[in-house]
Amino acid sequence: MPLAPALILLLLVYVGPVLWFLASSFVGNDGSIGLHNYVRLFGSATYVTTIGTTLKLAGATTLLCVLAGYPVAYLMATTRAGSSLILLVVLPFWTSYLVRTFAWIILLGRNGTINSTLISLGLIERPLELSYNFFAVVTAMTHAMLPLAILTMLSTMQNIGAHYGRAASTLGARGAQSFLRVYLPLSMPGVAAAALMVFIICLGFFVNPALLGSRRETVITQIMIDQLSTSLDWGFAGAACVLMLAVSLAIVALYQSLFGMTAVTGMETGRSQSSLRKSISRGALRLAGGLGQGLSGTGRRIEAAMGAIGLRPRSGGLRGPLALLVGLIVAFLLVPVLFLIPVSFTTSSFMRWPPEFFTLRWYQTYLLHPIWVSAILRSLLVGLGAAIIATTVGTPAAFALVRRRVPGKPALMSFIIVPMILPHMVLAIALFSLYAQIGLVGSAFGLVIAHAVLAIPLVVITVSSVLRNYDQRLDQAASVMGARPPRVFRTVTLPLIGTGMISAFIFSFISSFDELTVSLFVTGGLTATLPKQMWEDAINQVSPGLAAVSTAILVGLTVILLAVALYQRRAGSTAIELRG
Repeated sequence: MPLAPALILLLLVYVGPVLWFLASSFVGNDGSIGLHNYVRLFGSATYVTTIGTTLKLAGATTLLCVLAGYPVAYLMATTRAGSSLILLVVLPFWTSYLVRTFAWIILLGRNGTINSTLISLGLIERPLELSYNFFAVVTAMTHAMLPLAILTMLSTMQNIGAHYGRAASTLGARGAQSFLRVYLPLSMPGVAAAALMVFIICLGFFVNPALLGSRRETVITQIMIDQLSTSLDWGFAGAACVLMLAVSLAIVALYQSLFGMTAVTGMETGRSQSSLRKSISRGALRLAGGLGQGLSGTGRRIEAAMGAIGLRPRSGGLRGPLALLVGLIVAFLLVPVLFLIPVSFTTSSFMRWPPEFFTLRWYQTYLLHPIWVSAILRSLLVGLGAAIIATTVGTPAAFALVRRRVPGKPALMSFIIVPMILPHMVLAIALFSLYAQIGLVGSAFGLVIAHAVLAIPLVVITVSSVLRNYDQRLDQAASVMGARPPRVFRTVTLPLIGTGMISAFIFSFISSFDELTVSLFVTGGLTATLPKQMWEDAINQVSPGLAAVSTAILVGLTVILLAVALYQRRAGSTAIELRG
């Protein structure tokens, strides 16, 4: 069965270790069975405050990502500029998470870009306290999660046909009324999916709070890391993981009951879900209808205000202001990353702005140092291994989910994407606990398997998207001409879906190359991947050498993404010729 390898790998490497580890949360330090760890977790004012801080940071980040991401996704889905905007959004998304964090360290520091600029312009006399506070952490977390929110909402908005707006106009609804009563409710599955993904992933964040926050911004994952690194308190860490999983699964269950997982996976799994509205439950439709009714009065007030300033919401009248807003949001995504480039050439020993040009010593010191070379090579090998396994296992699973009648297909799809939705910290600690028992801590094999499990959902979703748009009549034509199934797959199917498979492979590789949380635990103190080496250096001192490494990563990923985009364009042209 094509699904078997993916399901077995997930059961052995994800579900099994996680359940075994979570069971330890009911074991006290003295070996007794009970709720001691939960009493300790919720009975301490410090831990309760930490839990509240974690939820507050995740909630604020989710709200900002939805508000800022919606206009970008809307413009991308409704105008021709969408294709060019996608690359600008995808580039920060696939840029190293640590790279983006270092960028905000430079921007928000006391001697950083923002303070230096404001002082030079005479707008302030002393540096503003922009870092080591709630503002800095939420800003960096929003920057990290915003591309994901945009792409998630975009997948739903692209399925909203223009005929809905035309029908609303025929019935007398003007621009703002049509948007608020029709388009906004129909886009709510994508908005909810974006909020779901961002909030759950933010529950497992620890890099931004650790590097940009103060003690007041300590999150639950930092407490878990501290407990394991100082006393190996598995029970308490397990209780904290149970809390994270409970919150995550409750949100996933609520979303599943309202919308299904279509907007998350981009894949229709029901028997008759041929349209966007059929993928929404009756409860969600009532909720969307109530939202439209509640916003109808708002729509009239918006139209009146726009008329007063000479803007009419018709025939694209909103494009100018909307384009300006989207331009500012895209600049928010791109500018912080680009600031790292000049800093990497500074002659100063500290990250400061403006940099003192010009030297290559940071590139020579870091990129040619044996420790860093070893970390880079290890990340490359682990990334390639994880991508090969994930693509090999995930591609047959995608074929089975798209082309075969599999019992319980929605449940199977939801199970496969679990590693993408739930916090990586849970898997990281569970695998560390398991690997410590079987001697795989610090091994490249253990890390490759862990990263492959995290990459399988990316492969399944990417390949499934290609297969849904694949014309199976081409396979049937080849069969009629006498080609047997293996030859049909090799000469017809594979060349046409090769773009999707290569994209899935590249995405899996980049995901592994940038992964820190699992690597931080699974490698132990024996070996280091590039993200882990960068993290350890950042804890001690954020030097221009890290900017040099970050710039090298940025350039490398940009070249890869541009090569993939060029290949997809050429492959798309070839596919069109074949269909013709």
